[in-house]
Amino acid sequence: MFALLAFVAGCLHLEQEINLKNDNSGKFRIFFSVPRATADKLADPENSQHLAWRQLFDIRSGQKLYEDGSGLSVTRYRVFDRDARRHVRIEGRIDDLERALASGKLGTWKLESVGDNTRLTARLPESADPAGEDARRELWDGLYLNLIVTVPGTIVDTSASEYRNNRAKWTFDTGDTKDFLRQPPRIYIEFKD
Repeated sequence: MFALLAFVAGCLHLEQEINLKNDNSGKFRIFFSVPRATADKLADPENSQHLAWRQLFDIRSGQKLYEDGSGLSVTRYRVFDRDARRHVRIEGRIDDLERALASGKLGTWKLESVGDNTRLTARLPESADPAGEDARRELWDGLYLNLIVTVPGTIVDTSASEYRNNRAKWTFDTGDTKDFLRQPPRIYIEFKD
């Protein structure tokens, strides 16, 4: 999902929740919206660059996109318009965590062992234009990103702004978080099984 940020970051509202279990499975929930006018542009069949967005805005194509060999099973997929925005809600199971993370469908997450602990790291895309902070401001302005990860153990280290026991939450609103414009934040959670 993070890979698509570069196309509409300035107007994207994204909430993602991942709940991991000890048995290499879990659940996920993704909810995002873009302005209706942006959604219409992204749905233009003449622009092949926006194929992934067209698939996401179509229930059958979007569901297939998330299930094709990705280690994910979609249990709910909904597309609707409200308040001049196009909304997409995707919920499902993580049947195979390693395959799901490798697929990129949940973002650029990476799972690794760190001593006796496990670390989950995500990397947000860099600015598409290396021209500097002004280009990043235009690209990211208006982005709202809320990530929640629940792990099957106790959190021992995280970059999350809020965390408790086994749940961590990162919230980025570029209107409030000016550092986001200088460099995308590090997102990680380390936990003991």
